[in-house]
Amino acid sequence: MSPSETPTWTAVCYLRYSSTMQQDNWTIAAQRHEAEEFIAARGWRHGGEYVDEARRASSDDVAKRPAFRQLLDDIVRHRFDVVVVHEQSRLARNQLVFQLFLKTCRENRVRLVSIAEGIDTTTPDGEMLMGLLMQFSQHQSRTLAKHVAKAKKERVRQGLANGSVPFGYQRCDCAKGPNGKCRAHAPVAVPEEIAAVRMAFERYVTGAYTATDIARLLNEQGLRTRNTRKDPEVGVIGPRPFGKESVVDMLRNPFHAGKIRYRDGELVPGAHEAAVSWDLFERVQQQLDRHARHARSVRTKHVYLLNGIIRCVHCGERMWAFTKTVRKDYRGRPLAPRLSAHYRTMCHDRGNHDCPSGDRSIVASVIDEQVEAIVRSLTVPDDWQALIQQRLSADQERQDAERRRTAVQDRLRRAARAYADGNLDEADYERRKREAEAELASLVVPADRDLIDAGRYLENIGRVWDSINLETRRGIVLALFDAIYIDIRTGQVEEYRPKAAFRRLLVSLRTVQFGDPDGIRTHDLQRDRLAC
Repeated sequence: MSPSETPTWTAVCYLRYSSTMQQDNWTIAAQRHEAEEFIAARGWRHGGEYVDEARRASSDDVAKRPAFRQLLDDIVRHRFDVVVVHEQSRLARNQLVFQLFLKTCRENRVRLVSIAEGIDTTTPDGEMLMGLLMQFSQHQSRTLAKHVAKAKKERVRQGLANGSVPFGYQRCDCAKGPNGKCRAHAPVAVPEEIAAVRMAFERYVTGAYTATDIARLLNEQGLRTRNTRKDPEVGVIGPRPFGKESVVDMLRNPFHAGKIRYRDGELVPGAHEAAVSWDLFERVQQQLDRHARHARSVRTKHVYLLNGIIRCVHCGERMWAFTKTVRKDYRGRPLAPRLSAHYRTMCHDRGNHDCPSGDRSIVASVIDEQVEAIVRSLTVPDDWQALIQQRLSADQERQDAERRRTAVQDRLRRAARAYADGNLDEADYERRKREAEAELASLVVPADRDLIDAGRYLENIGRVWDSINLETRRGIVLALFDAIYIDIRTGQVEEYRPKAAFRRLLVSLRTVQFGDPDGIRTHDLQRDRLAC
């Protein structure tokens, strides 16, 4: 493309800030305004934007930045001519990631322009200067990380913990911090919660109460965990009811005994009020260790076809795979001892007491056979590569994904404005932000080369499936599916959720009829066989 054609170029902008603490200094709106003015001043056509909010650029894991990953894919598809960034550090602070980005741009003849540094990588001098700036940026990022680690160690030395405050405590409300919550002072005890913590330790140490028993007692009092983690598949954020795992986490936390640490360092006295004595804490640890050793005493490593991706269709919780020794048949008659693999729901155990699945188990082969039937049915025609090129010419799915991304980004911007204007509280804003980020991460359409790889993978599955062992079959299933949802009450697989590349391939070839936007929805195995 010659310089005379510059006004006809299509330019996109990449926008990013790394944390909520930078939101005021590196607002997306400010970066957007500057990029739009720059593009308009050069007469280029504005082709859209890629936004990563609260995403760090120092990691070499591109998957943690969905918009950046989408930008790389679209460069390969030649969807634009120029990428505009406010400054180089918004793009990457990791030398490997930056070199990957430059290489992708160079191979596809896409320009990179940094407004603040005034650099254009289409020239040798511009590319060299950008590389030097990248090295300085990476050094600055590493230096900053050292300073942050030093500051966190100093906080611990002063008796102040880093990170979120555990159940039983809350931030000091002396109004010296953002939103009236102070981080300069030790957390203060919440009377009702601290009493519940003491109750949990005192009852567990007796041996008469299990973690599940204590979880039930806490939930009956109307107490909830501080769990605010979000599972993209389940879509659940805190606060959640107590379950066995959350109770064990609480009992294992030395914070409740007045001790803190930085990462794996030594425990030091904290400045906060201890909920229990150190002696009681140590006795509880011994009790927990005894239970753990008993649970592992006869444990052997087993391979399960669906472990890690099998979920409850009602609440979305992951299920647990285990093997037990069967000595009686269903009528209670003695049998020669044999091992039997099972899948178990732990919905109630994890606090989802409204889930109809409860805590039940099912013989693994009942579910595995349904999944294997589906996998055997996933075949591609001989001319599948030609069909892909023909049916994806309109690329309707990508257009739909881009429209949905725009809608989600608009929704996120509206929430941010409402929060800034005081019309939305912080908790509600954070919830909406997490939901939007999870949705944006799911709206990534695989590249055409990924479809070709997926097709080649499917070509051989049916031919080799019966001749391979369980471990190899498990590897194939994990490569095909993100999740498989079952109804343990009926013993039926209700939904297969394939990975993006395989889903798009099957849609393109019209091999499977999808019942919803994300997965193959079904209510019986026969329907699945007909659909494939």
